[in-house]
Amino acid sequence: MEDFISSVINSFRLFIEKNLKADKLSGDYLISFAIPNSNADLRIDHCLRTFNPSIFFEKPAQNYSIMALDSVYEAVSEDVNVFETLENSFAKFKNHVLNNWLDHGLISVPLIFCAHKFNSAKNDIWTDYPNSLWFIPRICLISDNKKNFIILNYVPNSDLEVNDSLTRCRQQLELLLDDNNEFTTGEKISITGLNRSSLQEERWNVQVNKSLQSILKKEISKAVIAKSLELTLSGYPNFDLIISRLAISYPDCFVFAYHNFESVFFGASPEKLISFSNGHVEIDILAGSAPRGKSNFEDVKLEEELLTSGKNLIEHQFVIDHALDSIKPYTTEHHFKEHLVIRKLANIQHISTLIEASLDDYGSIFKIIKALYPTPAVCGFPKEKALNVINNLEFESRGLYSGLIGWYNFNNEGEFFVSIRSALSKGHKIYAYAGSGIVEDSIPGDEFRETELKLKPIISLFNENKN
Repeated sequence: MEDFISSVINSFRLFIEKNLKADKLSGDYLISFAIPNSNADLRIDHCLRTFNPSIFFEKPAQNYSIMALDSVYEAVSEDVNVFETLENSFAKFKNHVLNNWLDHGLISVPLIFCAHKFNSAKNDIWTDYPNSLWFIPRICLISDNKKNFIILNYVPNSDLEVNDSLTRCRQQLELLLDDNNEFTTGEKISITGLNRSSLQEERWNVQVNKSLQSILKKEISKAVIAKSLELTLSGYPNFDLIISRLAISYPDCFVFAYHNFESVFFGASPEKLISFSNGHVEIDILAGSAPRGKSNFEDVKLEEELLTSGKNLIEHQFVIDHALDSIKPYTTEHHFKEHLVIRKLANIQHISTLIEASLDDYGSIFKIIKALYPTPAVCGFPKEKALNVINNLEFESRGLYSGLIGWYNFNNEGEFFVSIRSALSKGHKIYAYAGSGIVEDSIPGDEFRETELKLKPIISLFNENKN
């Protein structure tokens, strides 16, 4: 392994030196170097705890994963309404990326990663994370259908000097690829405490009823109310095991973990906000929920009830209308199937609609995200008024729950998902989150049971009793 690391560093040094000598360079630029990686074993827990910041996400059904480690350039903001401002922070690199990606057949390379909170923190459990972080990683590991690559990035005018940067890369690769860092399941972790207030459902009913009053007054049409559940564990969770379990149980979801300082935010989100590729835009609409049946007969019956539920159909249509209105100024050729589709996960089923369109303004990715996020699926409608209702009614800050995680590059490619079905790990504590959409026909008890259903994927990771 030492020979491989030395070869990588020497090759990266030569690539940097060649480009630094080029007369055509001026202003800010990024040097990005790719090399095949035969060591496909990724110690997720080790990486998350070693590098700061670090983001991992995986699409298990597609055999695709990315790990972004450390940063050579970042933009941080405490304002949650900053998309276009942050875009400007990276615009200077747009025509100044020097790379060897095509030498290895790499077309779509994640370059800039983001983690963005839903709202500003009201409490201190989220203080390890800025409200919005966008960064170019020093090291990026990509695994795409059994093809594995290491991407090393260097920003001459913002990062360390060349020799210092190469030294840091070597040290980090040694930590990353150390053969002694074996996969471990660790000690058996279980739930030793669960902070479920006896007043939780009563408090929930008050929140829902106040939302319904705002709907009755025509102030809003929908509000999504979220709650949290605090678990105490017998030890520190092992994220090799957690990610593996989530990937097996939810292969069609975005399985993710985001580490900063002493916290790890993780989950398995079924909701892709938007993806961009070759001028093509895709948006997954996921709104309207029902439990899975204990038998195939019951499962089909619940599916039929979901597809004829006035409350759920209204909720779904809100999100479709919002998405189309958000992207129309920047796109053409909108397509989606009128026939509703059910997307089935291990513990829940959703009404799902895929919207496709063509991007007509190649500078508008951030404008689309700003218009689209947060969607009525996690916020409500209309957006600004629903946000006011949420901020007034919810007792705890959502932080990164229902936030935004993803990546993009300067070839107008990117993928962003909404970080639901998620939890925050801090020490021996787990803070799990779930929400439910409130519309005119909502019944508080039904909505409470829906949130309990959505919490199960996280609780079951640490609880042998899946019920």
